Amino acid sequence: MVTALGAFASVGFIFHQTRQQRKFAAFWELYREWDSPQMRAHRRRAAALLQRKDLMTNHELVTADVDVVLDFFDTVAMLLRRRVLDKQLVWHQFYDWAVYYWFASEGYVRSVQSDESRTTWKDIQSLVPTLMKHEGQSRPPRDEKLQEFLASETAGAAVTS
Repeated sequence: MVTALGAFASVGFIFHQTRQQRKFAAFWELYREWDSPQMRAHRRRAAALLQRKDLMTNHELVTADVDVVLDFFDTVAMLLRRRVLDKQLVWHQFYDWAVYYWFASEGYVRSVQSDESRTTWKDIQSLVPTLMKHEGQSRPPRDEKLQEFLASETAGAAVTS
């Protein structure tokens, strides 16, 4: 009986370790994608566009770069919802980017959702409040903070290779 319990515990431990390794591997792949030269170029262009608030109400004028950034976080949110990713890792690594990009693009998102589908970017829409609660925040970032963030993304996300 003790041997059977020991074997069962070992299998459980190995299963848990394997699951944790898979979660970390999935997280690491997403982080590498987020920091890739291609994504950094998308981020730089998206941030520059999001600084121009007049374009946010006409989604036909917005380039695909904003969509790429929002799609990335929608994927992160979906993987978190499906428990492929660890919430602590997502919060720790992506909190600022997810929250700031979400609030900077909110007008654009609403426009797209009303024209196309309410389900567009629905996962990130639920991720942001979850991350904010984990952070202990209940209010969106102030406009000046959003503009500082977008300016730093425009300058800092530039491809350096």
